[in-house]
Amino acid sequence: PKLLIEDYFKGPIKAWGLVQDRSGKVTRRFEVTMNGTWNGNQGRLEEFFVYDDGEKQERTWIITKLPDGTYEGTAGDIVGKAKGKASGNAVQWYY
Repeated sequence: PKLLIEDYFKGPIKAWGLVQDRSGKVTRRFEVTMNGTWNGNQGRLEEFFVYDDGEKQERTWIITKLPDGTYEGTAGDIVGKAKGKASGNAVQWYY
């Protein structure tokens, strides 16, 4: 199914992930709880990370859907603007 970021990241979400170094070795694992809200083309995604070593981190994204269907986002701990594009059922998000 086609992925629409503004539909997928609406409400509560639970996810798990990992961090790899350049060689592909897993260096950390994490669990993240997210909550997203949208108003028109503007979204807010709050993330609450808990890493396997006990560290906790919070990040809030402000995401804007642009007229061409791509997305831009900012967060307090991210330098510059993130760019995103949905294709099919996947999202490419880079910053």
